[in-house]
Amino acid sequence: MPNIPNLPGVPPLASYGVGVVALASTDAANVLRAFLPPAWGIYIDGLPIIAPSLALASVAPTLATASTVAALFGAPNIIPVIASTVEFFYSADSPISTYPQEEGAFQSYDKVQMPFEIRMKIACSGSISQRQSFQNTLEGLRSSTRLVSVLTPDRVYLNCNCKHVEFPRRSDRGVQLIVADVWFEQVRFTSTADFTQTREPGSSGPQSIGNVQPQGIPRSVQQTLSVTGTVF
Repeated sequence: MPNIPNLPGVPPLASYGVGVVALASTDAANVLRAFLPPAWGIYIDGLPIIAPSLALASVAPTLATASTVAALFGAPNIIPVIASTVEFFYSADSPISTYPQEEGAFQSYDKVQMPFEIRMKIACSGSISQRQSFQNTLEGLRSSTRLVSVLTPDRVYLNCNCKHVEFPRRSDRGVQLIVADVWFEQVRFTSTADFTQTREPGSSGPQSIGNVQPQGIPRSVQQTLSVTGTVF
């Protein structure tokens, strides 16, 4: 802000200094960062597993808890790591089913909603321990059946499972940079009806009443089979 001269009728106004402007800009950026959620990341039960440094810093007190929970998932290699999303691809198909008619004609009768797929290109750099943790987490996600949530600036994709991981190493990227392609696929849940207390006993759902012991053939039936030679 320029200096305002002291003139008749103009109240004295203090000008903003350079340090004051820089401090105000920093405060505004911190306030905005506090209200905005992390733009990208892979989460398990609300905890970031692969996310930028800002997202992991916001939940730093719970990182130990995240490692403990990940161990309970049956995949102790899944630990929170810092990485950046380079590319993001979303793919969804809804094929239309058809059946043949006379004279080579076809008729459409249904539209099937297929699970969506997500392909992400994630970059990680740093020390050798950070790169090893990143690779271990990717392998843990690929081999685990645990469902994750993929967070983007516009939408959160739930119930995803990692099915493919690859990361080529190239000389032009250096030793300390790993760019991995990670593929996810949606996992759908289907519910089954279990009918109880039906009018017809045969219409009720199956129930387990324990192990059934095999029963031997009565002696009278054995004698009948030996005489008549009847085979069931």
